[in-house]
Amino acid sequence: MTGLSDDFRQLFGYTMGDPTISKLQSFGFSFWLCNTALWFVLFLSFTYKLQPWFLQKSESRLGKWYRRECTANQINCTSLTSSTLHAILTFFAGLYIVCFDPNVTWEFPDSTSNILKWTQSMSLGYFLADYIVLVHTRELGGTGPVLFHHTSATAAFLVSLWYNKMGWYSCFRLLSEFSTPFVNFRWILVSIGLKNTRRYKINGILMTASFFLCRICTCPIYWFYVWKVWNTEAFSSIPNVLYFFWIFGPLALDILNIFWFNKMFKGMLKALKKSDLTDEQASKITEERRRKRDQVKDFMKNRYANLKSIVLRRKALPKRNE
Repeated sequence: MTGLSDDFRQLFGYTMGDPTISKLQSFGFSFWLCNTALWFVLFLSFTYKLQPWFLQKSESRLGKWYRRECTANQINCTSLTSSTLHAILTFFAGLYIVCFDPNVTWEFPDSTSNILKWTQSMSLGYFLADYIVLVHTRELGGTGPVLFHHTSATAAFLVSLWYNKMGWYSCFRLLSEFSTPFVNFRWILVSIGLKNTRRYKINGILMTASFFLCRICTCPIYWFYVWKVWNTEAFSSIPNVLYFFWIFGPLALDILNIFWFNKMFKGMLKALKKSDLTDEQASKITEERRRKRDQVKDFMKNRYANLKSIVLRRKALPKRNE
């Protein structure tokens, strides 16, 4: 019974204050590996199976748009479900860990809990799944900054899980996911032809405000806590590799977030200056742009085919026998 009680305590208990903490002690390596794999499969299922099945049958504006788009746009659209689900889960889990979890604190790098490790491994599964989406949609462009963001986050969670340290700081960075649902909804509104409508502008204001609150305003707070524990005895034993993900990784992400916010803020001001369009007006403008784009594509295809045929006709004829 003693062994069973110890296993039960290790499974559901917390580990803060235990001087014998080792790598991935709270559930064990096998659990975190399985949890990461589970969420990896779940997020891919949403992107490649569940959401496509729903949109193929839906008669909504989004469903009709989905059925006539290219594969890259379809995959990018369905991946937004996984992105939004991950954002909601990680934000509330991170908020609880940072503000209310009594076993995790910014003062001790070794403080940890099972919900913290569950959150980290779940996010790891999402970022690994989203790598596949980025590969499939690379033709749409703009994947460079996102790849850098995902690579930094994936490496940070792997190192934090391996050393079982710095969990509070990694979850603090997850609070930035609060703005992700609004970013995803903006992409959908633009895609289905509802740009410059009232709902688009309202979402733009919410997106910019949430981005500012969770990614810009939190920057000084994060660095304040780093400064408070810098060179303290508790943080003197941190491996050198953790310093990179504690200092340089977040610094690079903060610079990237400032760059994104600058573009977002300018876009919001530009959108607010335009008059509101009804859904019908916005749809007509989008359809006209789509028609012109298709005309250009058809022209280029025909031009290329004609050019190719001309080049092929200019091949030297075989020498005739005298």
